Amino acid sequence: MMTNKKSLFVTPDGQRVLFTFILVSSLFLLWGFCNGLIDVMDKHFQDELGLTKAQSAWVQFAHYLGYCLMAIPAGWLAGKLGYKGGIIAGLLIVAAGGLWFVPATSISQMVRSGGVSPALGFVAFLVGVFVIATGLTFLETIANPYTTVLGDPRYAATRINLAQSCNGVGWPLGPIVGSIYFYSTDAAGRSTGSETLYIPYAGIAGIVIVLAVVFAFAPMPDVKAEDHFHEDAEGGGATRSIWSHPHFAMAVAAQFFYVAAQAGIFSFFINYMTADVPAIPASWEAAAASLASHAGFLENWLSGWFVTGAQGAIAMSNKGASNLASVAFLCFLIGRFTGA
Repeated sequence: MMTNKKSLFVTPDGQRVLFTFILVSSLFLLWGFCNGLIDVMDKHFQDELGLTKAQSAWVQFAHYLGYCLMAIPAGWLAGKLGYKGGIIAGLLIVAAGGLWFVPATSISQMVRSGGVSPALGFVAFLVGVFVIATGLTFLETIANPYTTVLGDPRYAATRINLAQSCNGVGWPLGPIVGSIYFYSTDAAGRSTGSETLYIPYAGIAGIVIVLAVVFAFAPMPDVKAEDHFHEDAEGGGATRSIWSHPHFAMAVAAQFFYVAAQAGIFSFFINYMTADVPAIPASWEAAAASLASHAGFLENWLSGWFVTGAQGAIAMSNKGASNLASVAFLCFLIGRFTGA
């Protein structure tokens, strides 16, 4: 029994790759966090730039356009660069996209001063979103299959499920951090989100640069999956297009509609929670304040969850809806993995 457990992270040729697996799994947390940030950005642009819901959805369009355009090229380049080279390339692209948010924020400030048009400021942020998505495409294209070969083939599904659980941890953290910087206010209650939006992305850039250095020196065996269909043999290769397989074509269609539904729900959750909702009892705000006072680390996160309207009714704020989305997603994950 002990031998089976060890073989989970021991390759057929005897290499122990637990550290490599942990390192690769950190990438799942990274892109889960980045996706979570994207999900709470729409309402920010609606408020700051006066965009409609349809116009703010360009954020998601730019994000998934990066995946769509880069998926096949990333797979081809990964084959040329290898696992390590492909991951490092993806991390550097993510870093470039994160750093771009610094000048994009400056452009946004020029919009507020009347120096440039609001459309240009919005497009500047979309460029950053697109570049980060292209880098994440590299990482996902490589990390998913790589986890399956880091050990005994019998436990390939176990390893990728373990790695994917890190994605589930990173995803709800994104809205929490986004709520702090996208919906921040000053002492007078004025929104400062347009001034601090770059901070989490600059932080991501710093982290992924460090990760790129770590990956450059880390041991990463270039393990290949077994060639069951003799694709590498002389005269081998697919004789039919992959799209001729009905189960593949239908799986792609199912994934397309699934991601479309997921992106739509996550993107406009804040709009749903803050539009035409019943007033929230004042006791809820008092309970939140009491909880924050007894647990100081929650104070910044809970502050601003509720706002008082002109008629004195207390309702969910943008920040509160963003954090609630994180809590709801986390509860979903707990239920999924515990069978609750």
